[in-house]
Amino acid sequence: MLIMKKERTARVLLCALFFIFLLSGCIQPKETNEVIIGALLPLSGNLSYSGQAAQVGLDVAVEEVKTYLADKGVKVRLIVEDDENNPMVAEAKIKKLKEIGARFVIGPDSSAIVEAVKPYADENGIILISHGSTAPSLSIPSDNVFRILPDDTHQAEAVANMMVDDGVKAIVPIWRGDVWGDGLYEATKIRFEGLGGIVLDGVRYDPQTDFSNELELLSSKVERAVSEYGRDRVAVYILGFGEAGTFFELAGNNSVSNVKWYGSDGIAFDNNLINKPQIARFAVRTRFSNPSFSIEIKDKNRQLEEKAKARVGMAYLYAFTAYDALWLSTLTYIASNKSSDVNVLKKTLVKTASSYDGATGLITFNEAGDRQYASYDFWVINETNGTFAWERVAIYQTNVSPVLKELDMNITKVLDKMDENLSRSANELSKTDLKGADARKILRDLCISNPDVVDCATVDLNGIMLAIEPGQFRKFEGSNISKQEQIIRLRETGKPVLSKVFKSIEGFDAVDLEYPVLSPGGNLTGSVSLLLRPESLFSGLISSLQLQSDVWLMQEDGRILYDPDTEEVGRMLFDDPLYKPYPQLLALGRRIADERTGSGSYEFPAMGMEAPVRKEANWSTVGLHGTQWRLVVTNVKK
Repeated sequence: MLIMKKERTARVLLCALFFIFLLSGCIQPKETNEVIIGALLPLSGNLSYSGQAAQVGLDVAVEEVKTYLADKGVKVRLIVEDDENNPMVAEAKIKKLKEIGARFVIGPDSSAIVEAVKPYADENGIILISHGSTAPSLSIPSDNVFRILPDDTHQAEAVANMMVDDGVKAIVPIWRGDVWGDGLYEATKIRFEGLGGIVLDGVRYDPQTDFSNELELLSSKVERAVSEYGRDRVAVYILGFGEAGTFFELAGNNSVSNVKWYGSDGIAFDNNLINKPQIARFAVRTRFSNPSFSIEIKDKNRQLEEKAKARVGMAYLYAFTAYDALWLSTLTYIASNKSSDVNVLKKTLVKTASSYDGATGLITFNEAGDRQYASYDFWVINETNGTFAWERVAIYQTNVSPVLKELDMNITKVLDKMDENLSRSANELSKTDLKGADARKILRDLCISNPDVVDCATVDLNGIMLAIEPGQFRKFEGSNISKQEQIIRLRETGKPVLSKVFKSIEGFDAVDLEYPVLSPGGNLTGSVSLLLRPESLFSGLISSLQLQSDVWLMQEDGRILYDPDTEEVGRMLFDDPLYKPYPQLLALGRRIADERTGSGSYEFPAMGMEAPVRKEANWSTVGLHGTQWRLVVTNVKK
């Protein structure tokens, strides 16, 4: 009997041990990694049509992503939260998503909500990929915010030109008093006045208003404008969201309905404007025109279009932008080798986007993480047999130059390759000293892999150049460059830098790309650099394309980095006597210095000619690590 009890006890112990063995993970199913992606959408509130469209895009994308990841050992979990287009709600919801483990958050939609949650996202390593935010004030390099749409300086350019083309001389603005409304108002004011238009004193409103006082005030301003400029030369420019319909309903047959009205992408496609006859008739009577980011719908996205239209009508744009945001989050996570490092994820996101042909087309992020290029459709409400519908009446393209786009991409690729190679060399140098045989081999390989550079060097913490390759520049070893701006900046920040043009110790004007070298313990031990002559670098890139356009590059301070006329290289646009007789060039130059992208015209002699000719200019921005160069493509206007 005692023996039987011992045997039963032994069997129980064996079973218990086997059960513990299973629970301890000794026998496990195939490992599955999961990336959690959050979304902050205005599923309720005055932007609900946008939030509902985005929800459709996410629903379609997540099913496609599941199929794509089926054999990759990765799962995506999407968690959608309603931010109600309310800053306080959004702040609470993003903290909830962080606690769940979200690395990416799609949204928020409106710029005011992005502004509210951005500090928390930046501090906690969350990447925001907004499908709707466009405020220029949120174009901030190196933060954690990326935006599928371009900033509103592009939209401002489009609407200002449309107003001028329509014969409008003066506008009376009424705008929503938040970061988005203020930003778009200011951007449009600059553009419209730059085209010779007049922006009159307007009305800034609280989104919670009932509009009674605002209507009375606007009416008096419009009447004064009409008496001075004439009815056909005056327009009202309204910047708002769903609350705009309330204003239209209140305005009815008020005198404000006797002039043209223009709006924005915040109002375009709002179904409330076509579902309520009184509001719709006001829009028809005022020829209410609204720009919206233009997309070309591909066959592969027809299902997405149909589902979005069934849910929200014509407001399907945000289904497409949210769709792209989810795909980019997923592809970035995979391409980063499932990294949890936010800096690795951000860099990978930019690289991933450049080769991603999504529902909204090719995406190139600028240095601030905003979409670089844009074109806009203009939509009005028309009535047919008592039915109101949105109809497209025009298209406006910004940054239309294919030459500019190709050049921008080619230069960016070259700079990114240099940056990547230099980063790799800095990592290799962290495992050796900065002046021995191993260091020299690393520098030689670096120079070979970057044929456009003049030399490669290591620099110690005191700013002494320790090793330089190729050999003809070794005579400068031991030189002290500690006073050079980029060396000071690197020492202060511990981060990579790209310098402005300076007189190099080698004796010529150059720019320096410099990377910190860290010890295995993470301490700064020195740096490694690539020295470039910008005119040589860009000359090779540009001449290889055999362009019919002229191209020049400029620092933000006006220094000409490259021009086909070599006599102009190195000149300062705003100070050099050569440019003083050409005020249009100087005025446009100020815009080029202040704005990352844009277009304009000026008069200046063509190369080899004395008489000035009129030139059309389009520009974008290239650069690295906070240093910006304006890339300008010009054509003689015939």
